[in-house]
Amino acid sequence: MTANNQHLQHLARIPLAAALILAASPASACSNHTKPIAVGGVDGFASLANPANTAILRSSCKVSLYIHGYIWTRLKKGSNIRHKILKVFKGTGPAMVELGASPNTAAFFGTYYEQNFRARGVIAHIATINGADGLTLPQWKNYVTAGKSEGLKIIAPDFAPNVDQDWHNGTIDRHLWNQNKRRALIGGALAIDAPPSFFFWYTPNYRHFIVHEIQWANQNHLRSILIISPNTARRRFLSDTQQMIAYLTRQNANPTNYVVENYESLPWPKSFINLVGSETSRYSITGVALWLTTLFPKQTN
Repeated sequence: MTANNQHLQHLARIPLAAALILAASPASACSNHTKPIAVGGVDGFASLANPANTAILRSSCKVSLYIHGYIWTRLKKGSNIRHKILKVFKGTGPAMVELGASPNTAAFFGTYYEQNFRARGVIAHIATINGADGLTLPQWKNYVTAGKSEGLKIIAPDFAPNVDQDWHNGTIDRHLWNQNKRRALIGGALAIDAPPSFFFWYTPNYRHFIVHEIQWANQNHLRSILIISPNTARRRFLSDTQQMIAYLTRQNANPTNYVVENYESLPWPKSFINLVGSETSRYSITGVALWLTTLFPKQTN
């Protein structure tokens, strides 16, 4: 058995209880650098206002806050909850935000982003962008320039071919992929939204392409940001994530950054168990993020 295979088997065997121990750190504050893992989402996002739900995650100095624009502007008792969440994650470094694309960059960043994020105390260095395909390359360049004027340093188009229309007889739409490569080179990163359960359910060509995306970004010295979400995983969320990371490791396709989030429509159904929740649950967003901290060496202040 190779050392790499031994490492993979070890990762797959780490239960959540062991992860609690491995992630623990006596650090009272972390360096002000971008962390390899960001945690957030939509359903149950307000649970991050309770510091007990992420105590070990934050003390690991490997995790920062992920703010999905959809829920950030729709929180009940918004100002109070937003303030509490930012206070809990103070000291974990800059946040990562998820935004929509807009051709009206002046209004989007000068008004929407300024009022909803910067004016509310959000310090973010990386943004992942939904709907980047809807912008022409000149519009994307303007969007990136405007975002950087508001303090963002890296602006990543979010691209994973998760719908059949992105494929032609099992081959990725080359024009679509080439355009997103150009966007990634302009913005400094590529975000890849590939839920682990979907990753194994969809076609082998899809899995090969996700590997290709990560490898391409890494080879071009960009950040490769893998977005992990539960989709339909339910109680398989952690095990599906472990299997996916093992698969990517075998293919030499480990991303530079992970995001763990959910994005169910509100209100979520009672049967939905993959809430942002507490790190003590193996089904929660924070619980899976806690396991991911075992992939990285201990961080220093």
